[in-house]
Amino acid sequence: MIRLRGIKDLSLSDWPGKPCTLIFLQGCNLRCPWCFNVDAIDPWGGIEESLSRVKLLLETVRPLVDSVMLSGGEPLLQPDACVEILKISKELEFKTGIETNGTLPENLGKILEFLDLVALDVKMPLSDDELYQRMVGIPLEGITRKVRKTLECLKESKVEFEVRTTLVPSLNAEPAIVEKLVRDLEGQTQTICFQQFRNQRTLDPALQRVPEPSREQLIELAKLAKGTIPHVKIFTVEGGFEEI
Repeated sequence: MIRLRGIKDLSLSDWPGKPCTLIFLQGCNLRCPWCFNVDAIDPWGGIEESLSRVKLLLETVRPLVDSVMLSGGEPLLQPDACVEILKISKELEFKTGIETNGTLPENLGKILEFLDLVALDVKMPLSDDELYQRMVGIPLEGITRKVRKTLECLKESKVEFEVRTTLVPSLNAEPAIVEKLVRDLEGQTQTICFQQFRNQRTLDPALQRVPEPSREQLIELAKLAKGTIPHVKIFTVEGGFEEI
């Protein structure tokens, strides 16, 4: 049995250029104040589901999509479940990916052989552990070291990966912070995607009153990464993924 928050049969916004099925595994080890997947945080929330049921659903959607993305919460809190779902997905000839916060590099290492894409969520510059801990809403000493180790693991593998950073006004959507983040990531990733913060159902209710950054604001901040990181993208609700 595995614990899920739910399954989205068809997503056009999680795998660039590919329709995918999104499987939300329950539980998260962070408490990011802007998180809008609030229902996925509690490790004992969601529903228990059998692997046979997951396989049946994937067989059903296979004519519509060719990719499966694991998300959360933090899916790597259930590494054995990830392995089993990915094995089933490969048997059904899906492309496979995972969205992760990078704090569990050892667990990621257990599943890399089954992956085609990793989306690594980097919240803040990696050179300031204390700031990063404040950003994720929980005291997790050494968190930036763990994320750096995840980056090293990905660089050593042959798996395609990209860094994704959600830009939140009042928290990290500032030129100085973005510039520092980009410096920390120089030579560590070929691709970064700056994502639009959504102010709906945030873990911290105060952020629901914070305006969402516009596409134009995201573009201006994303331009700060040009020349340092080879491929720079943004993601907005209205425009999806766009190369800058």
